[in-house]
Amino acid sequence: MAKLPMQLTTRHQFVQAAKPKTTAAKAGAAIVREVDALAGKHDGAALRDVLLDFFSARETQLKPVEMEAFFSHLVQILPRKGPATELLEWAYQSLVRISFNRKEFKRAIEFYKQYLGDCAPRCDSYFDQTYFAGLVSTASRLTPLARRMRFFLLAQLFQRTLSLPGLVAACHPMCCAVT
Repeated sequence: MAKLPMQLTTRHQFVQAAKPKTTAAKAGAAIVREVDALAGKHDGAALRDVLLDFFSARETQLKPVEMEAFFSHLVQILPRKGPATELLEWAYQSLVRISFNRKEFKRAIEFYKQYLGDCAPRCDSYFDQTYFAGLVSTASRLTPLARRMRFFLLAQLFQRTLSLPGLVAACHPMCCAVT
């Protein structure tokens, strides 16, 4: 890779010249501008519908960099409450999936942590640490949040049984069906 030429700044220091934007980065910036234009005209449920239509119309033509730019920008601009919440969750889930597909696991984990902070119902911090460690150690998918809540509720139910005498058993409805 060729080094970029050095430039002299007004302070008479040599600095590395900025890399020219790639075609993909320019396309990502174009997507961001289009989303901003839509966000300026709509809000709430109307914004959600317009953004879904916008993405559906372009999904097959978008390059991975453009998709990432689209979803990253949604995460930045969407409100954390209200009708756009499901769109925010979709954006986070998409960013996690894109990062995993690229084998950028640290980045996927960072997106997941942001996702929990912005979209997930609050659980106790010990549960979140344990659940997250379990996901990482088993290389499980990080989303959806419904699975996290199911595990949280099961953990709470298990905690309630600890004070009862006897043994505790977990049964799956399909395994324990009585005929």
